[in-house]
Amino acid sequence: MLTSLMFIVMTSGAPLTDSARGLVTDWLQTPVLESGTTDREIRDFVVNRVPPVQVPASAEEWDETQAALRERMLADIVYRGVPKEWYEGPVQVEWADTIETDKGYRIRKLRYQAVPGMWIPAMLYEPENLAEKAPALLSVNGHVGDPGKSVEFIQARCITLAKRGALVLHPEWLFFGELADPGFRHNDSAYLNQCGVSGLSIFYQAMKRGLDVLLEHPSVDPERIAMTGLSGGGWQTIILSSLDTRIRATAPNAGYVGLAVRADHSQDIGDLEQIPVDLLKVADYTHLTAMLTPRPALLIYNIKDDCCFQSDRVWPNVYEPIAPFYALYDAGERFQRHENIDPGTHNYDLDNRLALYRFLSEQWGLDWPDEEPAYEGEVRTLEELAAGVPDGNETFHSLARKTMENLPASLSQEPADTRRVLAETVRWKPTSGNVEPVEEAVSEGVSRVRGQLKLKDWTVPFALFETDDPAATATTILVADEGKSSMSETAISLVGAGQRVIAVDLLYFGECAPGGGRQSQSAMLIDATGERLLGEQVKQMTALINAASQVYGDVPLHIRAAGTNASVVALIAGGIMGDAVFEVRTSDGLESLKECLDQGIRYDDKPALFTFGIMERFDIPQLRGFCSAFVPE
Repeated sequence: MLTSLMFIVMTSGAPLTDSARGLVTDWLQTPVLESGTTDREIRDFVVNRVPPVQVPASAEEWDETQAALRERMLADIVYRGVPKEWYEGPVQVEWADTIETDKGYRIRKLRYQAVPGMWIPAMLYEPENLAEKAPALLSVNGHVGDPGKSVEFIQARCITLAKRGALVLHPEWLFFGELADPGFRHNDSAYLNQCGVSGLSIFYQAMKRGLDVLLEHPSVDPERIAMTGLSGGGWQTIILSSLDTRIRATAPNAGYVGLAVRADHSQDIGDLEQIPVDLLKVADYTHLTAMLTPRPALLIYNIKDDCCFQSDRVWPNVYEPIAPFYALYDAGERFQRHENIDPGTHNYDLDNRLALYRFLSEQWGLDWPDEEPAYEGEVRTLEELAAGVPDGNETFHSLARKTMENLPASLSQEPADTRRVLAETVRWKPTSGNVEPVEEAVSEGVSRVRGQLKLKDWTVPFALFETDDPAATATTILVADEGKSSMSETAISLVGAGQRVIAVDLLYFGECAPGGGRQSQSAMLIDATGERLLGEQVKQMTALINAASQVYGDVPLHIRAAGTNASVVALIAGGIMGDAVFEVRTSDGLESLKECLDQGIRYDDKPALFTFGIMERFDIPQLRGFCSAFVPE
């Protein structure tokens, strides 16, 4: 409770002296929390919500369980909010030029639609003398930069397999090579999430439609289709292979690990598609690996990986716990691992490629030599391999812009219904906590407290100011994107005008900003648990409002927020709390969430603004209307 923090305050107010002004500024700039507190709390918040992996009693039980998990992953994670026309019906393909070689294979250029209006260029390596039913491989890119699908190690893999009689389809990946459009930046899929349409669906469709193309080829043996890729390609491989059983053998390379490991190793977190919203409400990557059973799988990781997913921290998470699942099917020999030592870095070089060839030869009953044929002179440039992209090819940006045209949808006019939907959207639940003073002082006529509000998952730092006059005219909570230290002038003015001021740093603001790396990565982990970063910020604010109201309920409570994120938090908290908040004032906020796309505000910088589905039901005008009183500044 705030009882221990009550002070005698003023009614009329008077400007603070220069000395008092300096005390307020210094007090706001001094951290309340121990260094690393927020990072530890985010880590624990995620790890405590990772679902356990339990080996079932029988193969039959696991068959039922993994089928149900697959259905939920597709419905609740991949295709959530996605129009059916984006993923139903046959694949649309356009064939282009063919590159003939005298090396026993040809390269056929093509492009196919991932979703209506979004074409993916690809190349099909096709053996010249195809068997009636030949094995096939879906080969996918990682984060390879401008060269895209022309990277040498990718071409080496495709050429080798084609020379050995397998068909290989290699599509371009979003944002690379021929698709190097800023509208395909991976985290910009958040613009679709904001509209309530799963951005992950685009990534999924881009690879699934490639598989559809392969299966339409008359010479492909549907019982011998494999998939592989490095890094982001390894992520694509585990996602499609776990959710689409048409992939009969799989070999992801350095592409994934479970979220508990990622919470401890930020370099393993990756982009937004790899940590989709609500993932842990259905499954972790450990479960996805188990969903490969009993199909053949080769997990490739690198011992000194200089990017991510070093093998020593991966095996205990996605290999060792899964071996018992394969044992249920007496198929232990189908679940293999390869640890690359030379060079041991983030690679799909010769050692890893040879491991792939051995694996496929063994699983497909072939007699391939344990070597890679020379391919000197066969590597082509991106320009030579280009299949072409049509003008106006859809991107995350263009699809989001079309989706948000008619948003938000109309809501019930009943305040209780609206508040319930708003609370559900941001995953807000009533939360209370205990207030603990950290430091108290009185001088220059100003009483000051640095304290923390202790909630179940979070420690929320604040600074409280009031003068030694008889009574406060109001209590104002200050919150800002840039932290409470940026609000010193506002705090000084309000205290001098006779108000009590509580300046707070919510999660992601000021001293509660995650340290190191991209802050968006911690936001991904929080939202993957089924909770929402924005909702956690609102929980902290409403808990502070409740605590202040219990002690200072004899005067009106105001909120002043500065910045795009803080303003949205203040509006939602004011709407949820109703009459408990007398007035909400915001500055430097948005007039509409659609301005995120228009102004180039990105998920990397303001992840809470991209809460899944918030724009589907609410925009800034609606949020303002829920407050008892809203005043722009």
